[in-house]
Amino acid sequence: MTNVLIKRVGVYGLLLFALTIGYSQSVAAQSTSPFGVGQIQIANVVSSGSDYSQINASAALELTDEEKELLKLKLLPVYYPILKRCLESKEPFTCKNGGLSAAKNLCKSFFPNGNGHYSRDFGNPVRMLDWAKKYRNDKKMCEVVTSSQRGDVYLSGPQKQKDIDTNFICLMTKGPYYHASLVVDSAPPIIIEAVGITANRSDTTSDKVRLSTWYEEFASWGAYRLVRPTHGMPAADASRVVEKAIAYAEAQLGKPYDYAFSNS
Repeated sequence: MTNVLIKRVGVYGLLLFALTIGYSQSVAAQSTSPFGVGQIQIANVVSSGSDYSQINASAALELTDEEKELLKLKLLPVYYPILKRCLESKEPFTCKNGGLSAAKNLCKSFFPNGNGHYSRDFGNPVRMLDWAKKYRNDKKMCEVVTSSQRGDVYLSGPQKQKDIDTNFICLMTKGPYYHASLVVDSAPPIIIEAVGITANRSDTTSDKVRLSTWYEEFASWGAYRLVRPTHGMPAADASRVVEKAIAYAEAQLGKPYDYAFSNS
């Protein structure tokens, strides 16, 4: 189930919840965002004498027709071409500068505010493509993922009522959602989330606030809702609120999950 509307229990959850309560006008009609998106400017990234903007543009020409279509649909990010080239160890990413690990690290470099606090499979171009292929014909999933903009909030929870009725966080908050995340770049969205006891125990990047990806967050088993807390606000005010919220969330990156829900 997907809905194009937060609720996140963690170190920044109370702030996001307050934003949602304070700016909940016309939640059902979130059609236009007053602030810009696409914060990652590959054109400004130059490494070892290589202009990543030119490399990305060149790599985009080498994509398959299917990949080009998925890129156009925003089911793949604008930086996917350069990640694929790095994955395939093509110039300038040859030898030890190429491969999967190098591609993931390259993607992390586009989001330096993560500062080492990334999800387990952050920046994996193979996962990106697999996800896009799997859900390209799922209209609701595509809508909820491609509609997001910087500053939006995603709510997620179980689809089945019996799972809602037995989930600790759902019971505690008296609602159908157990997780919330803040969009820092889109589309598709890169998010900040706090992951605790609900995470995979084998995931060493859990039990803290981290930067994560759409292909790790969204799947057919979940129920999702997109919230735009600043909808209807003047552009300048909305931008100020969004950047303040994101700055606050980024300051929490790496902090342990707040099991006491103290917002400290």
